[in-house]
Amino acid sequence: PSISRMSTLPLLARRPPDTHMSSDSSGAADGGKARGCCTLALVAFYACVALGFSVLLGSTIKTHGLFPFKLDDASWGVAWLATTVVDYYVVAACMCGVVLASESTLAGIVWCALFCLLGAPFGCAWVIYRMVSTGTLALAAARTHGAQPPAAVSQLGKDLIVAFYGVVGVAFSVRLSWTLYSFPLFPLQSDSAAWAAAWFWTTIGDFYSLTSCMCGIALFTEGAVMGLLWCSSFVLLGGPFFCAWTVFRLWTFGTLALSPNAAGPAYVISNS
Repeated sequence: PSISRMSTLPLLARRPPDTHMSSDSSGAADGGKARGCCTLALVAFYACVALGFSVLLGSTIKTHGLFPFKLDDASWGVAWLATTVVDYYVVAACMCGVVLASESTLAGIVWCALFCLLGAPFGCAWVIYRMVSTGTLALAAARTHGAQPPAAVSQLGKDLIVAFYGVVGVAFSVRLSWTLYSFPLFPLQSDSAAWAAAWFWTTIGDFYSLTSCMCGIALFTEGAVMGLLWCSSFVLLGGPFFCAWTVFRLWTFGTLALSPNAAGPAYVISNS
């Protein structure tokens, strides 16, 4: 009997694995690899966007200078108008990353098209929609070393945030409407200093309106101190720092999706 029991041990050790469990683990591994490749592709994309805009910004500063403003010079106005338009679309690219990760495919594409074609008022509209429907703008991602998520926002706080973005969206819509009426966008008047100056200021308004939306997301996600530091870099240094924050979030946590609700497990504490 002892010999018989001993002879069965190698057979038990060589028992073939459960094929169902094997296929499940293989599928999970494949899914993880796909997500990892997608994250790396996005990191590379945002890094290239930041580098490309930095080169453009450096070229514009070298060629035309920023200070003092030369609003009576059409070539200066057009150069900085074009640079500011690109800066806006850098911010829009980062915002679209958050939207596409947070919404269904169709809804995300529609929202992104609105940001890109009709401007920052629709960025404010999306932020208002998220605040009303979920009560938060925080990303649904882990924080390392046991850091605690921001405290829940009171109903009054939510109302004030909604009101703020409503005012920003309406105010910029009024400015845009005035500019379109006084200085029609088409045909482009690149030889007119007044036209270039009007659209330069309007595009700055567009940029900072969308920047306020990204600042809301950063403040909800990072907390007061780090959030304010990131927001300061957004406001003062522009598009490359939006990309830097986006790359940081992707590289560290692998997602740009917003939390589905304020009370749910938006943060999975990681000790790694």
